[in-house]
Amino acid sequence: MGKINEYSAMGAAPESNDLLFIGDTDGSPAYEIKSITVANLHKVANVAAASSSGLSLKDDGGNYGIFIKDGGNVGIGIGAGSPNTFLELNSGARTATFVAGTPSTWTNMLLLNPTDTNTAAVGINFQVDNAFDSGSGAGIVGIKSHATNAQMDLAFITDPSGAGSAERIRILHSGEVGVGQTAPTSLLHVGDGSATPSLRIQGSSHDVYLYTDATNGPGVKSGSGDELHLQKGYGGGSNTDLVCFYSTSDPVTPLMIQSVDGNVGIGTNDPSATLEISSKVDDALYIYSRDSAKSARIHLETASGSSSYIQDVSAGYVAIGGTSSLAASNCLQIAKANGRISIGGTLGTFNYAVTTSSLPATQAYFSSSSPAKGYIYITNTQSATCQTAVVFGNETAANKARWMCGQFWNTSHNYFGFEYLGDASKTPETATFNGGTLQDTTVYISQDGGISAENTAAAFGTASGNGSTAFVGTGQYNVAAMAIKTGYAAYDSTTLTASQTGNTVTATSGTPFTALMVGRTLDFDSTGTAGHITSFTSTSEVEVSVSQSVTTEAYVIGAGNVVTVTFTKDLNKVGAGGPNYTIVASGYDGVNDQVMWGEATDRSAGSCDITFQTAGVPVPNLTKTTVKWTWVIHGAKLKAS
Repeated sequence: MGKINEYSAMGAAPESNDLLFIGDTDGSPAYEIKSITVANLHKVANVAAASSSGLSLKDDGGNYGIFIKDGGNVGIGIGAGSPNTFLELNSGARTATFVAGTPSTWTNMLLLNPTDTNTAAVGINFQVDNAFDSGSGAGIVGIKSHATNAQMDLAFITDPSGAGSAERIRILHSGEVGVGQTAPTSLLHVGDGSATPSLRIQGSSHDVYLYTDATNGPGVKSGSGDELHLQKGYGGGSNTDLVCFYSTSDPVTPLMIQSVDGNVGIGTNDPSATLEISSKVDDALYIYSRDSAKSARIHLETASGSSSYIQDVSAGYVAIGGTSSLAASNCLQIAKANGRISIGGTLGTFNYAVTTSSLPATQAYFSSSSPAKGYIYITNTQSATCQTAVVFGNETAANKARWMCGQFWNTSHNYFGFEYLGDASKTPETATFNGGTLQDTTVYISQDGGISAENTAAAFGTASGNGSTAFVGTGQYNVAAMAIKTGYAAYDSTTLTASQTGNTVTATSGTPFTALMVGRTLDFDSTGTAGHITSFTSTSEVEVSVSQSVTTEAYVIGAGNVVTVTFTKDLNKVGAGGPNYTIVASGYDGVNDQVMWGEATDRSAGSCDITFQTAGVPVPNLTKTTVKWTWVIHGAKLKAS
């Protein structure tokens, strides 16, 4: 301690700012110098600095150990000559490179708990209460994590309201960090398993949470209001599905990625395909190219490497093809302006254009899996009377449009027809069924049935007399009625009479005879037959084939050999000069046991006359039941009603 060589007498009690004093302080019996002992020295109530420069303890080299600055700030260390706060540890300049495994490069304060007990701790407790509370306070704690090895965890403690101190962050000796987790299993382990947000990133207007709840998997959501959630297992999916949606009460427009097969759902939480979009807007999928030199394109590829492309082309069409270099010759094009389609060719004036330059020869193939139907339907929505047809042609300079087939309307009926165009001026746009002039159309079929062409039958049938004045027809087509031609009906008068001398028959009353009666039978009521009329002399006299003498009797002239056929559908003329169709007719006259044939003696659009002839006489009486014939008309077509 040193030696005191001199001292001043003390006439009074020492002052509190005296640097050193040894003596009593009671003044009785007098202020006396006391012996210096440790027991006396450490019982001094106060040690005060001599001036405002502060109080210091230094080593023998003059380096600060402890310095108490005027005002109470305490500095410890070589550089602690002017502490800036209540306690400052200042080692002075340390220039050694920081090495975590070399504490001398970084240690300024050591808190030591000299024990090897596992989970024993040493730390700092922070409190701001009026009085120390051993059960509370925030702090930083080092925790021994092995009984024998020198390894420690680091924990951060907080003091929640109404409860004791609780650990919030732990850094394991191996480097894992747990936030709300005392046993982290990853480099950063956030959350303790409770249904509260585990991580929050706050911005000026919106926050983002790392979130979980008691039912669904963890995820990320925004702040209050219409919240955006990105989490596992919400809105009906499995707890391993990833879902993005707005609002916790009603998942709106979710994005779901299923964990089992990777299906993605937009607007649905149960996608049944690789990508399923359920939308309330027109543009359910919008693909935009930000580069004006690039087209918006979708690339499809299989596992085997087969690719196809769907591309929006700036030239004004959408292209679909199997190569990234889509061109008119190798893709399907759809014009954006009018919807016209071209396959392997150039978009032109046609709504659908197919151009190919390679095999096979069969360029279009349509197949239906329906057990009963396989249709191609062509229609026009603008008019009930329009033509719809397929035009066939050849890609040559002349006669490009060769044939057309399709349906058309004429007056009141629908028809299906085939027509040869064969005109160098005809194009698919100008091709037409001649405005419905059926005789100029090669072949057509009426809605009533039957094919009509120049080489097909326009009317036909089989007939015989009914024994009176009419006919019985069978197997007839386009026949409305059959009757004996006017003037050729049987003549049976009960009021008129005639006489016969030799081969001459003279009417005794009236003028009954006509030239149309030549060849027909003449029978008197009582005398009998006079044969048939061989010539016409006058309306009151004819010549007959049998010579006999008859005074005056009533008589009967048999029906003639001409039948008039009225058509159900009128026939159109073929060629110039009026109807010139052909009638072929043949039969058997059972009355006279002879073959007969017929020819057209009158042709019109609505009817025709067939006159039957035989090799002998008389002419056949067509009303007899034993007279039968068959007939057919060629070289005409049916006319619309």
